Amino acid sequence: MRISYGRRAPAAVRRSAQSSGANVKTVLDEGRGWFLESASYTDYSLRLILSEQFITNTWPNRRVAIDFLDVVASQMVNESFSVPDPSEEGSDGGYLRALDESFYFAHVKARHGLFQDVWGEAKHFRVWTETKVVDVIACCEPTVELLASDAA
Repeated sequence: MRISYGRRAPAAVRRSAQSSGANVKTVLDEGRGWFLESASYTDYSLRLILSEQFITNTWPNRRVAIDFLDVVASQMVNESFSVPDPSEEGSDGGYLRALDESFYFAHVKARHGLFQDVWGEAKHFRVWTETKVVDVIACCEPTVELLASDAA
């Protein structure tokens, strides 16, 4: 029996989180480095806005939005204090990573595993920036959107 709580992503948007861990290829891979500009959480969704690291004195550098729907849990850690997790399986590089296993994912499943009965399978995604590491457990694959420039 599946019970629905709250607003979820439309069925057309939801995708299986069963894929194996791999670098998620996006516009982020074209940048030299990214900074977390903002993070906002609303009704089971998380939006991260990242700004590209300045490479030259040109302005503006690119900005992207990463949207996670059906978020089960998330955490943000200062990148300076992030310690490698020997239990991690999955991608090993890139700014947006999909992990099959990790201590964090195991903790979420052990302590908050009801989501599996209600929403179904989830996946551990990691966004690595110059100053923050954001771990997200979500039931949908994230979307990455290049934002329009504010400069005229």
